[in-house]
Amino acid sequence: MTTLSDVLLAQAAVGAGVALVVLGLGAMLLRRSILVVVMGGVLALLGAALTLGVLGGARGDAVAVAVALLFLVVAAAWAVAGAAVALSTYRRRGTENLDELRELRG
Repeated sequence: MTTLSDVLLAQAAVGAGVALVVLGLGAMLLRRSILVVVMGGVLALLGAALTLGVLGGARGDAVAVAVALLFLVVAAAWAVAGAAVALSTYRRRGTENLDELRELRG
């Protein structure tokens, strides 16, 4: 039996997940540093994983929880790869600002 506190906790967790997705997407779109863009993407993935995991757990859906765990693995891999790209770009070009990198301009 689902109690009122379980429902309120699930709603708060879904709200927090949606807020993380919005903050992550905002960081990806508004910032110009490679590290901040990567961190924004990881934050958006973690928010999606939180939302999917909470909703899947509330419905008793094991597949949704497994997909949420997959999102966590993808977010960790994205963070490591993004940090490596940012570090190598900074070492080669001397900047991590996306506006200053000529190779990315069309």
